[in-house]
Amino acid sequence: MNEISYHFAEENQLSSPQLIYYEDGIRRNTEAAIRAAGGAGHLWPHVKSHKMQAMIRMQVEYGIRRFKCATLREAQMAAAAGAEEVLLAYMPVGPNQEAFLRLCKTYPAVRFHTIGDDLETLAHLGALADKPVSVLVDVDTGLHRTGVPISALESFYTKASKLQGIRMHGFHVYDGENHQSRLQDRMDAVTRLEQAFRPIHDLIRSRFGPQIVIFGGTPSMPCFASCLSHYQNAYLSPGTLFLGDYGYSTAFPDMEYPPAAAVLTRVISHPGEGRFTLDCGTKALSCDQSVPGHLVGIPAEPVFQNEEHMVCRMRQGLESLRPAIGTVLYMIPAHICTTTILYPRVPVIHEGHLIGSWSVTARDRLTQF
Repeated sequence: MNEISYHFAEENQLSSPQLIYYEDGIRRNTEAAIRAAGGAGHLWPHVKSHKMQAMIRMQVEYGIRRFKCATLREAQMAAAAGAEEVLLAYMPVGPNQEAFLRLCKTYPAVRFHTIGDDLETLAHLGALADKPVSVLVDVDTGLHRTGVPISALESFYTKASKLQGIRMHGFHVYDGENHQSRLQDRMDAVTRLEQAFRPIHDLIRSRFGPQIVIFGGTPSMPCFASCLSHYQNAYLSPGTLFLGDYGYSTAFPDMEYPPAAAVLTRVISHPGEGRFTLDCGTKALSCDQSVPGHLVGIPAEPVFQNEEHMVCRMRQGLESLRPAIGTVLYMIPAHICTTTILYPRVPVIHEGHLIGSWSVTARDRLTQF
């Protein structure tokens, strides 16, 4: 990962720990994603990494009109921010079914879709609806988290298309298992997947008409980009790359989307020779990865994290470079998605200056709608 400076003129005015967004970097990453996809119209990005209405509005300015969501609150946020189409990429069950239908009624100008992999659940959703619900089949490409195996897609789609209140419109093809670090290895895996999926898609298209196909996530976006021309309504669905994080920057060196978010933290203690403690514990920085993040510009590594502390150790022979207590440092989160949700608002930097803050609009789940 290339080292860049995350310092800004007003950093000493902010309490720590604090997640910071860098607008210039977010815009550069958005523009790079548009080029990689062959145009804004080929993108159907996920909003789960940022959960921010301000980010969606920025992307709408770039011509991105479709957004994918994990929660009902995210879907409501996207609709309110100017989305033309919204996919709830999480099959609604229980009270969430009625909440989803109310959401569709509240924003009649927005075309909502959801996903499904269970006929009984879809039948129940359709029975509740007073107009057909648009559904994409959730395809299990090998992650085995949710979805219908490719071998069963034709049968499932045909049966689902006969359900009252359900209108089948295509496929959600998320390959979360494809995290190969080498681009060629990832490309080979995606090619095998796409070649297995294509005949089923073509068969369904011949019987039911044009299908929406939403492919991949951030790691496989450059791989699926090469096959879009075969499909009439196909889209790429990155999420993390607009903000970037340490995990993706190190795992996928071919993807040049420098992190545009960092946690401002301060040294609060020198607990031993060559060691220092930061105020960015698990309540300030993602803790779902083996390494919580990358410390920018300091030859040191995290040793352990507690709720409000992170102990770091200088590399051997460089103990004399240990930062003084009170020093402002920056950690690039290993996982930005689980870091953003820890903050209600995020200060935004433009050209080295603090220009305001963005609300993490969909931080809370929609408990009633």
